[in-house]
Amino acid sequence: MGTDVYLKWKGMTKKEEDGQITGYAIDAGEKGYLRASIGMVKENTVLRMVFPNCWEEQKEFDFQNEKNITILELSARAYLLSVIFQKDINELVLNKDVKKMNEMGNTIKELMENLGCTYVTGSHSESLSSAVMWLNSLYNFYRLGLSKQKEGKKPIVHISW
Repeated sequence: MGTDVYLKWKGMTKKEEDGQITGYAIDAGEKGYLRASIGMVKENTVLRMVFPNCWEEQKEFDFQNEKNITILELSARAYLLSVIFQKDINELVLNKDVKKMNEMGNTIKELMENLGCTYVTGSHSESLSSAVMWLNSLYNFYRLGLSKQKEGKKPIVHISW
């Protein structure tokens, strides 16, 4: 059980459709598939923030809309910070202190780059490496949707939960 998010578009081939059958992989965003199991509470929260109007029906999504891109960015930062500091993601989002959240996200990014970190790991079930992998998948999904939209293929986000 959980949330499965599929990207569909005009002219999608059978091979592309079949590529989305991943056995519930959480890192298949580049294929147009996102997964958050029922226990992935933070990830499900992010999906609800990024695709708020796609839960009741398949809906064309505007990947180019600046507001949607901003929501993606802020949700991603809140998500990572919630994993790093073991906080409820809603606490960070409802706090609405966007400036502080952005500053903290920039500081963490700069620190990791200065340390030359390319691989991050953790020892608990909510490890940073899993969070980074899932978040990369979300960004890959978003980039694919943006690409299909620019090609005029009218991408639709379909959420099954």
